[in-house]
Amino acid sequence: MTETLLKKLPAKMLIALNKGSVNTSNLMSIMGTKHYNSIIRFLRQLEAKGLIESKREGARKFISLTEKGRNVAESVSKIDDLMRTTAQ
Repeated sequence: MTETLLKKLPAKMLIALNKGSVNTSNLMSIMGTKHYNSIIRFLRQLEAKGLIESKREGARKFISLTEKGRNVAESVSKIDDLMRTTAQ
């Protein structure tokens, strides 16, 4: 169930971003994917909802959570932890 939830929603990305600001290629590595278009699609969805913000530093674009995004990421992380412990 948790794995399905995390695949359907960019929840896994929120949890990863809750650890700090990252650039797109590092985020792809953290997420374990080489599908750039999928990452960009999810980032656009998160940005449209006000959960992330991006900042360009030279040639790199860094993504970080907004305050709203941190709140959502913490909630998602708690749900994920709960689902993992009840599944065992």
